[in-house]
Formats: sequence, structure tokens, C-alpha cells
Amino acid sequence: MPLSYWFALLDVLVERFEAAHPEQACWRGFRLLAMNGTTIHLENWQRLRDHYGRSGNGHGKQKTQARMVMLQFPLVRLPCAYEVAPVAQGETTLALRLLPHVRGNDLVLIDPGFWSYGSLARIHARGAYFGVRLKKGISLRRLRSLGLKDHLVSWKPKRVRQNGADLPASMQLRLIRYRLPVLFLPLEKSKNRSRWF
Repeated sequence: MPLSYWFALLDVLVERFEAAHPEQACWRGFRLLAMNGTTIHLENWQRLRDHYGRSGNGHGKQKTQARMVMLQFPLVRLPCAYEVAPVAQGETTLALRLLPHVRGNDLVLIDPGFWSYGSLARIHARGAYFGVRLKKGISLRRLRSLGLKDHLVSWKPKRVRQNGADLPASMQLRLIRYRLPVLFLPLEKSKNRSRWF
């Protein structure tokens, strides 16, 4: 079956799911989405190699792979939309193709690997919100405090023009500092010591 068939089938399933169970896709008034990417190992067939390309594993051995980025409803683990492309294409490029599926008042949880001014500004331009872990090296200017470890900040990247002429020069973000509880589980034990993560 052509890939367009699976895209169309997913559109129908998502539309019917949201019509029948709208509350299952929501969290505190937001339609909750999550975005992540992966590579898919493919059979080593010539047609697949020619279309999707090959990626090395660092030891000189190359494998036929495709790149996939998916938007999903994380509360029910249902795909919302996805893109599959040659492995040479970056995850951020594929993520931009998924943005038409993002609607106003969506809350999109994003893997830090997708941190891109262009992507985040375009999500905001659609009237949606995003949550992403702060990336090292990002320079933010504090505008005002909203509470303990909660601040309104401004992000003005150095190279906005490279992200697109239609993007704003800066973006206001809410920066929340938090600490996840640490779970200690034995990873490996030896005679004299234990290793933990």
C-alpha cells in the first residue's frame, strides 16, 4: 500500500476518536500532544536503500534506515500524525511538517532534541503552547517573577534571520525550575560496592 493510504487512514481514525472521546485527549483544558522522533531499521533492499539511505553505527557498518517523527496523544498512546523520510533529513525538518496538525490551545510536549526557535515560534503562532526542557547555552532575559522558581523571560536568539523571515525577533516564555524525585534502583552489584542510577 502507498504511504499516502496510511496517512489518510490515520486522519480518519484520529477524527473519529476525537469525536467519540474528546476528553481522553485532554489534560486540564488543553488538547495534549507529544512529539518525538526515532529511526526505523529497514530491510537491506536496494529500493529502500536508494530512497531512505543508510546510516553508520560508528563501527563502519551501515544500515538502511528511515527517520520518523510523530505527534501522538500521550494519555492514550494514539498517533495523531507522523512523517517518514530519508534518514539524512533532520528531525526538526520533519517536525515542521507536522505543525499543521497543531491547533489553538494545544499543549505540545517536546523532546529537547527538537529545540529550535523556528519550530517553537511557529507552534506559538498557531495559538498553541509547548513544554520543553531548557537546553544548555540558551540565553534568556528575566522580565519578572511569577512565583518561586517561576519567571517570565524573553528569548532573543542571535540568528533569527536564519530561522525564517516570518518569525518574531524575540519570544516570551515561562521558565519553571523544578526537580524530579530521584528513584534509586540497583543497577549492578559487586562484592564491595553497588552502582546506582
